[in-house]
Amino acid sequence: MKPILIKLWSSLLTVIVITQIINAQTNNSGTRSQHSQEKVIYLSGNIQESSEDGTAFLHDINIKAVREFSKSFSQVQDVKWQVIKEGLVAIFTKDSVRTHVFYNKNGVYMNMVRYYYENRLLPYIRHLTRSNYYDYSIHSITEVEYNSTIIYFIKLEDKLYWKTISITDGEIQVFDIIKKAG
Repeated sequence: MKPILIKLWSSLLTVIVITQIINAQTNNSGTRSQHSQEKVIYLSGNIQESSEDGTAFLHDINIKAVREFSKSFSQVQDVKWQVIKEGLVAIFTKDSVRTHVFYNKNGVYMNMVRYYYENRLLPYIRHLTRSNYYDYSIHSITEVEYNSTIIYFIKLEDKLYWKTISITDGEIQVFDIIKKAG
């Protein structure tokens, strides 16, 4: 079990780093930085040119990824595709859940990361969290699906600390603790 968790954690950290790289290219006003070479393409065929040279083409998206995405997420509208070093990521929001679906350069599904709040958390995960951290409020959730395993990273808050826990297969682990300033 431990070797599997170690592989899962290292893969998860890779996903988090990729997500942070993507998010780091957005400045505080929500626009892309002028140094971004990322290509942003909308599934509907509308192209948003975001790289310095103004090039972003639909052929940058692997058709296999688009087909698999369309089968798995047929009800999704306004999908934004980003070409990243490792492949592609499809980003969309549905029912207040922001979702990033990662594909490799060959268009093969790799993993999915979902961001949401407590009201979207599965009841048994919420119960498990609240029964163990009853003095904390649930701030936000990052759900990572990798190799058919789902890990919930739950950001908790109390008067003194921010705490991030992870829940995998009903097991809770403390992932991070940050003392609040003041």
